[in-house]
Amino acid sequence: MLEAKCFPSHAAKARTSQWGTHDPVSNTGRSVWGRPISQVLAVRDLKTVFHTQDGIVHAVNGVNFHVDEGELLAVVGESGSGKSVAMMSLLRLLPIPPAEIASGEVIFQGRDLTKIDMKELRQVRGARIGFIFQDPMTSLNPVFTVGYQIMEPLRKHMGLSRREARKRAAELLDLVGIPSPEDRLDDYPHQFSGGMRQRVVIAIALACDPNVLIADEPTTALDVTVQAQILELVRELRQKLGMAIIWITHDLGVAAGIADRIMVMYGGQIVEHASTAEIFADPRHPYTRALLDSLPGRHGRDQPLSSIGGQPPLLMTAPSFCPFQARCPHAFDRCLRENPPLEQIARGHDVACWLHVPNAEARHDA
Repeated sequence: MLEAKCFPSHAAKARTSQWGTHDPVSNTGRSVWGRPISQVLAVRDLKTVFHTQDGIVHAVNGVNFHVDEGELLAVVGESGSGKSVAMMSLLRLLPIPPAEIASGEVIFQGRDLTKIDMKELRQVRGARIGFIFQDPMTSLNPVFTVGYQIMEPLRKHMGLSRREARKRAAELLDLVGIPSPEDRLDDYPHQFSGGMRQRVVIAIALACDPNVLIADEPTTALDVTVQAQILELVRELRQKLGMAIIWITHDLGVAAGIADRIMVMYGGQIVEHASTAEIFADPRHPYTRALLDSLPGRHGRDQPLSSIGGQPPLLMTAPSFCPFQARCPHAFDRCLRENPPLEQIARGHDVACWLHVPNAEARHDA
């Protein structure tokens, strides 16, 4: 079994933050671990565009959020909402060009990751911020053994010898629940099932004990049984290692089971953000309501499934109106003229919708 000394808990480390401390769930000043916590990552006004032959695609438009030590933030939305692009922008993993981070700050341990040089950024990638990509078959190199791919970041970032790295790689495989870990180190990716490959990818992301783990729809390609196993594994690892996790998903059911907070994205921007309990009990944005209404069984077993009509916006122009207005049953004139800002409507609950400005007169008289 993995020895505790190999993976010191981040929850046990003293951390300070220029942004203060608060509870990721209730904002009461207590953490999920029963003590004050600090923000480990803060994103401010992040904008990412793609330069294409047809013009500029405004993929991420002024995103602001943070993640606290030891909490799990779920980022939800349908395909094309900007979830993956926003999170890949944090570590500048997008090909440049055609991608460009047009503006914004990504503050991690007092440094802006959008401004540091590539040499410094490589010391953050994998070592301090781990990333689990969507498809484990495309994330793993088919010509290298699983052991080699786990050992690579251990040797590069932690300076371990080959023997030490191999021992730690076996411990990592054991941590993520792969039987006979010593023997499986010399196997290739094609010799693992889909669920096992996903566990290997998680092991690689955890190799250097990162402060933040970004998981980009890691259970999408897995069957329901394996998905449940991976989710249970993530819950256990989060409790054991105390790291912050950003979980990207289009499945609100998954988010409900693991997340402290939920951030809903649409059209490259955040349209609602609140605690998980608040999102399910009192959704305010029409898009969030539509997503929840599309969940099976929400309105009874005999009721037909609800769907969201229309298509997501093309984002070929900078947002000057509400991106959801074409599909929204509550849209009115101002929605076509102005893009609503993300504003706090209750403690810990932010919404970008003209329906929730302070008074009805202001909604119609812009």
